Amino acid sequence: MTSNISTQLLIKGIQPLEIFTGPDDQDPITWIQAIDELFDATKVDINDRRRLLPMYFGNDVKKWYRSEEFIRYYDEFKKQFINAFTSSVYKLKISTKLMNRRQSHNESVQSYYCDILSLCARLNPDMQDDEKILYLLRGLKPSIQQQVIMVDPKKCKDVFEHAKRAEAAASLTTSSSTESTTINEAIDETTAALRHTSMNSNNRQSDHFKWNSSVNQRDSNCYWPQHRYNDSSQNNRYGQFIQKDPSRFRCYNCHGIGHYAYQCPSHLN
Repeated sequence: MTSNISTQLLIKGIQPLEIFTGPDDQDPITWIQAIDELFDATKVDINDRRRLLPMYFGNDVKKWYRSEEFIRYYDEFKKQFINAFTSSVYKLKISTKLMNRRQSHNESVQSYYCDILSLCARLNPDMQDDEKILYLLRGLKPSIQQQVIMVDPKKCKDVFEHAKRAEAAASLTTSSSTESTTINEAIDETTAALRHTSMNSNNRQSDHFKWNSSVNQRDSNCYWPQHRYNDSSQNNRYGQFIQKDPSRFRCYNCHGIGHYAYQCPSHLN
């Protein structure tokens, strides 16, 4: 039988927990659970726990312990301890938190389930499964909640199992939908890229055709005056004009107008 918990803590290298002093912000249920975990880790016998527990009481809590008569059994003593140091303000805070607790969008069923049961134990250690199930169902995601209600669970573990199945099914559906959406987006991107490439190719062909047409038209405009200049009818017309206007001829001999030098009268004389 264990007689010295301090020696066992020293041997196993486990640090002792904080002293319970009894303020409103110190949760007696959470504290007693930590003490039980310490007793389990150090393999303290159930009969010694009732005697060793007061070693972690603060001065005011020790006064309470010394002034009262307590049941010798450990489990009953824990209930007396919890009832004595659970204030009405503390219970109101826990009750409000439990009523407003909802499973968040990214929260797993397991995380939500454990938190609800912890709050139920802190509010009332003797709470029955029927009441716990109501709290569990109230805060579940609507999609999961409907499927769990349909099976009418009788125990908290049943709620947990059916909620986990619904969560897994929803996860598979979401995964398939996401994969399908990704594939469709990839197809749309490929189609858009092909359409863009086709439009660019058509635009290049159209621009090339316009460029050729513009060059041909420019070339034709450039050759048009030359054709006109070489036209025989135009030459004939200019020749007729020159023959009919002798005043344009100047003689290099006498500098007279109207005849050439070989026709100059002065040269002939």
